Amino acid sequence: METPGQPQPTSPRIVPVNGPGGKRRRHQRVELDLPAALTVFDAEGNQIAQLEGRTRDISQSGCRVVITRMLHPGSGVVAVLAAGRGKRTVRYGTIRNCTYLEQGQHSLGIEFEAIPAAAYAAQALMQRLTAEAA
Repeated sequence: METPGQPQPTSPRIVPVNGPGGKRRRHQRVELDLPAALTVFDAEGNQIAQLEGRTRDISQSGCRVVITRMLHPGSGVVAVLAAGRGKRTVRYGTIRNCTYLEQGQHSLGIEFEAIPAAAYAAQALMQRLTAEAA
């Protein structure tokens, strides 16, 4: 039942399957604006950033997040994404691109990994910390 003057919930909007430059995407994307917490690792397992952002779209194979800093493609990432109703989901992935938008904001393309590259980086970090403690 609609209440006059009250915003009504909207369904997520499905966005085109083609990506930048007309490149065909593997999975259909859904436009979605939700909080995201990112932890980023370099190839040696060093944590290089921990930041907050907002998703812009998401699919089975990746997502786009708007953040306030430049990050380098190829870095591993652990993304904690809001899943609605107070729930969260954790996805591992690789940064595929980072594009400057405006006013200090960047659009970050993350490809989700079946076997998480970020988990390998986190494991390398744990091994290094364990070795340093010994």
